[in-house]
Amino acid sequence: MKQVSTAQRADAEFRRAAGLTQQGRIADAITGYEAALRLDAGHDAARQALVDLLLEGKSNADAEKVLL
Repeated sequence: MKQVSTAQRADAEFRRAAGLTQQGRIADAITGYEAALRLDAGHDAARQALVDLLLEGKSNADAEKVLL
């Protein structure tokens, strides 16, 4: 059985969240991007996508927290 790294799991969460974003399931996508960042705090694409969704939803304070 192949071992999956934390970074690979974070990438999988990111891809899943990106698909949810395309489907318009924004709340689920936000949860997915947050999960990717919990797995890998340095996942820049997940962080950027999460910030973008939060800003689109006018959650500026939450977006700022993600950037800190």
